[in-house]
Amino acid sequence: MTLILLVAEGSAIGAVRRLRTTWYFFLAGFVPYVALALFHHVETLRKLHKYAPLMNYPITLLVPLMVFRQVAQKSTIIRKRAYILKTWVIFVVVICLSFAVRLYFMPLARTATTDREKTGVLFTWLLVVSPFVATLTGIVRSLKDGPALQTSPAITFVAFGFALFSRVVQAKMEYISSQLLSSLIFASFDFVTDLAIPYFVLIGGAARRNLVVQFGYHPIFLRRLSDQMHAYSLVELTVLIFTNLFNITVGQILFPSVRHLLERLVGLGIMVLIEVLFEGALYICLVRSANLPLIKSITEPGVIRMHLLALGISGTAIIIRNVPVLVLMFLTAADENKYQSVSTNEFCPFHSSMFELP
Repeated sequence: MTLILLVAEGSAIGAVRRLRTTWYFFLAGFVPYVALALFHHVETLRKLHKYAPLMNYPITLLVPLMVFRQVAQKSTIIRKRAYILKTWVIFVVVICLSFAVRLYFMPLARTATTDREKTGVLFTWLLVVSPFVATLTGIVRSLKDGPALQTSPAITFVAFGFALFSRVVQAKMEYISSQLLSSLIFASFDFVTDLAIPYFVLIGGAARRNLVVQFGYHPIFLRRLSDQMHAYSLVELTVLIFTNLFNITVGQILFPSVRHLLERLVGLGIMVLIEVLFEGALYICLVRSANLPLIKSITEPGVIRMHLLALGISGTAIIIRNVPVLVLMFLTAADENKYQSVSTNEFCPFHSSMFELP
């Protein structure tokens, strides 16, 4: 709910104002959670508990459509239909990713036992999910209407989920060398794809104009791309530190070891260094080659606050919703013999879903 309002208004104050006219749309969003609690605590309905989340998906698709339709109708947005469709598709991508993660990638990550298998999971994740993320970020960059600060809340939720899964699988790896190799893969992949974005836009624009065009970037595109780079970098670094510290903490609680603790902390420091070096090189290349206003954009009023707000809301929502899965994955990594056979339904029945049929 909060992210929808932030995308619509681009500010916390604007989101509160918009809530005054859209609150009745969000009432339907509480129905699945009420049903989930009811099915869980009423014994005669407990068999239906795992199907309660199914109610959430149609509502999740309908609510943003109604909100952005109202925004387009009651504002000065010029391309109303395009704005409604593009902002709605953003949340369609979120739903598609949530299906893919729960139905396929979570079970795949839990069954991967060796570092080689976990690396295979990461490659599959990058190849399959990256097009979804690229689609979402491309849609956000193509928005020519709407508030300038809507970019960060529009992409942070998916970016956080994308980074969290890969870093959780990475943190589960047994050997530091495997973690460092995967960090190099992540950083190199992000560097190449992010660096290519401005040139793909130019090539696409030239093709649409039969190659008769003066190469240049629209100011709105530059602003949204700059916000995307800052938001994604913040998410990547935050998730990297969070997942590894969480995994180190769980491991030390179960099997205290000073040597293992120091090894993991040194490994985390090296991974952070890799991430920072690649991000720094990316910034330099984009500023020099594409004239991207990365430094100027971050100093504009409200930009840093919106990045932090979007990160806090998105991260909290994803972690709270998936905390039993995350904890169980880290417990499995620490003590595979004890927790490998434990299902999420057995570990926390309240958070089980329709994808975990007995």
